[in-house]
Amino acid sequence: MRYALYYWNGIQGRGEFVRLALAEAAVKYVDVARGPSGTSKMMEIVGGKGTKTPPYAPPFLKKGNLIVSHVANILMYLGDHHGLVNAQMPASESAL
Repeated sequence: MRYALYYWNGIQGRGEFVRLALAEAAVKYVDVARGPSGTSKMMEIVGGKGTKTPPYAPPFLKKGNLIVSHVANILMYLGDHHGLVNAQMPASESAL
């Protein structure tokens, strides 16, 4: 199953850091914001339609039932799951 990236289209930079991480990891994803009805699809999830615990605000990344929101959390998730962080160094030290 592919990732789906949701963010406010038209607000410069909102999805950029996540897109860069996905590109670096060579992960396939759907950029929902740039597709047809992207904002409407995003607002359905934020509004809680079909989601037990909807994200408070975009950007968020969805894969199946998993939703990871906020850029920092998304980058930590992608880093851990796709080898974007030096495995020799604890995450708390990798930002130094």
